[in-house]
Amino acid sequence: MLRSRFRRAWGSCLAVFLVAGIGCQVPLSRGQTPVGVDSSALLGTRYVRVSLSRLETGEPVLDELDDFITALNIDFNLPANEHIDVQGFLGNREASGEAFDPFFGPYAMTVGGWHFGLGVTGHAAPEEELDPYVFVSGQYLAMDVTYQDLVGIVVAEDDEFGWVAGGGIEWRPHRSVAVAPYIKYFDNGIFGEGTRVGGRVDTWLDRNWFLEFSGEAPISSSGHAIGLGLGFRY
Repeated sequence: MLRSRFRRAWGSCLAVFLVAGIGCQVPLSRGQTPVGVDSSALLGTRYVRVSLSRLETGEPVLDELDDFITALNIDFNLPANEHIDVQGFLGNREASGEAFDPFFGPYAMTVGGWHFGLGVTGHAAPEEELDPYVFVSGQYLAMDVTYQDLVGIVVAEDDEFGWVAGGGIEWRPHRSVAVAPYIKYFDNGIFGEGTRVGGRVDTWLDRNWFLEFSGEAPISSSGHAIGLGLGFRY
């Protein structure tokens, strides 16, 4: 059953990511912000972040079932050098609800999915107030679908690969605030595909902890997202 596989995989990936994030001590390079220095930068720093978001996929079937799908994500960032960061991430999302089909009548469906992946971000001006960046990442997606109508219940499983690429600017107007608008193209299979514009606002609670507000709006496809995250820079 995929749900039990998901729980095992989720636990394994979380353990690996926590060990990697806490145990990997990448030497600080010139331009990378060490812990204890007042800066609002996230690019070029080591951090772990947990975020919860509500999203529309742009997929008509899923959005008819659930206007806003809940997604949980955990990611970490490790600088490889002054201009290159490596990210790891995992998360899950689920859509469920009831709808009506003209031919089959009323039905209920639940679509659950989880993913994990790796990405790379390149940024040009780590020491400046404006730091342009580009990013690309790939991910493995797994999902299970439960469909029930007047005839019976159907359970199906599937997996595929997705990817995302884009670019933006991290603006650091104050040591306690960073704003990062971006544009991206993504292909997450059944959970959405298209071009979106988005951004994040990070507010630093102290030198290590930060609160993040994020959102996305569609350009070439429907669907919105809004999220809240908590991160730790170490």
